[in-house]
Amino acid sequence: TRMKISIIITLTILLMLEVAPLLAAPSAVVLTYHRVGEDDVPSTNVRIEQFEQQLDYLEQNDFAVWPLGKILNALSNGETLPNRTVAITLDDAYLSIYTEAFPRLQKRGFPFTVFVATDAVDKGYSRYMSWQQLREMKAAGVEIANHSKSHPYMVRRLPGEDTATYQLRLKNEIVSAQQRLEKELGPQPKLFAYPYGEYSKEVEEVVNSLGYVAVAQHSGAIDQQSNFLALPRFPINEHYSDINDVATKLKSRPLAIKSLSINDPLWLESTPPRLEVVLADEVEGIGELACYASGQGRMEIEWLDKQAGKFSIQAAKPLSVGRHRYTCTAPDGERRYQWFSHLWIVNPSQPNSSDHTE
Repeated sequence: TRMKISIIITLTILLMLEVAPLLAAPSAVVLTYHRVGEDDVPSTNVRIEQFEQQLDYLEQNDFAVWPLGKILNALSNGETLPNRTVAITLDDAYLSIYTEAFPRLQKRGFPFTVFVATDAVDKGYSRYMSWQQLREMKAAGVEIANHSKSHPYMVRRLPGEDTATYQLRLKNEIVSAQQRLEKELGPQPKLFAYPYGEYSKEVEEVVNSLGYVAVAQHSGAIDQQSNFLALPRFPINEHYSDINDVATKLKSRPLAIKSLSINDPLWLESTPPRLEVVLADEVEGIGELACYASGQGRMEIEWLDKQAGKFSIQAAKPLSVGRHRYTCTAPDGERRYQWFSHLWIVNPSQPNSSDHTE
């Protein structure tokens, strides 16, 4: 009898170990696209064959594709997520989302979210969707959300603009867009995507005062500990569509951070920012931690207190005007990458030659 009990217990443990990875992961990955099949704008486009390959990968590898709002509700309520949960988002309401992305996602039964900058739709620009097309997608179950009214650089103040006027302008961008969405499409979630992925602590405070959850475009996975005023998403375009790289991102989970010495992405100094990071206690793979500065490659990690998981990183060269990231990764026990990135927006008052309409 004891032997039978022992065998049953052993089999139960083995079954639990086998099933556990399939049951739940307390994190999710969010992908963001802009254009699909618009090959004349490669910086914001993904080619149709790349898009289909990525959707095939999701389908063939048992990813749970959920609407972004459903994922955020689950995380906010402490609910369990399926293993390998992913959200697909598309920004700006380009026409190719309707003509190319929508039928391919619908064919696979994949829900997705479209963030709409409403002025472009109202003005009837030829490369953007119409309200009727958005209504059709909404009726098919597509989640529609707020991407501002005019798609401005939200961290940039206008000449002579004081704090009160600046914040009022930002609020109007969000509130006006929400009013247009709700007039045309009915009630909408209070979900906002920063134009160009740009935000600052001041912009965050405006978004928070209006009661929104917001997403950006710095890379990384999300969980309950993430900043719900600036959630990371992995941007995908022609240059970042290698299926092996996309697969690595899809399998990633958040690198657990206890604290940062700088929380504001806005950087106005000429020297590159020195960021002190304190990792949470449960971080695995510290010995294989690697950090990178966009455009400069791997950074040296200075351990201030390795036992406490405290280190600092700093780019070797000054950061040019525009958007940059510090990214840190470390493999966990399953060889999935724990991922963290910090956005930097350098001297946003100066126009950047790389600026483009997304």
